[in-house]
Amino acid sequence: MNAADGSRDRVVAWVIDPRRVLVTWEVAPATRVRALRRLGARGRNARSAVRVVSDRPGTPVDVPLDAETHVLGATPIGPWVAELGFRLADGGFAPVLRSPPTGEPTVSLPAPSSVRWVAADRPTVPIHHRWSGRRASFASAEPAALGSSDASLR
Repeated sequence: MNAADGSRDRVVAWVIDPRRVLVTWEVAPATRVRALRRLGARGRNARSAVRVVSDRPGTPVDVPLDAETHVLGATPIGPWVAELGFRLADGGFAPVLRSPPTGEPTVSLPAPSSVRWVAADRPTVPIHHRWSGRRASFASAEPAALGSSDASLR
């Protein structure tokens, strides 16, 4: 419990895409000090770090002491949690706070080549060519005449 404002220390994490996890936290300085005191001599030269633990613990990533959020390059499999703690000089990791467990695995997104494009005026008729990758532009259309499918490619 953070004595200054009565809020609880906490860590929250979300999968933001198949290869990244957003971790955010609120930790009172007193909580960190208590954790370092419990570590004793092992806590010397400890660095604040965050990691994801799913089927196995991920590699801790150092974060600044004043940071409150970090995006981790991680692909959690099955149930997972995010841990905020200290990376120790002897190679260990000492968790201070853990996010609630989630069974939410990463989302498997289709490869861009698997997208099937259809004509907007006849939604059941497929277009027989793939998107070229060029940016869509509405520059050639009159603003009043724009519809949901009116775009030209540059």
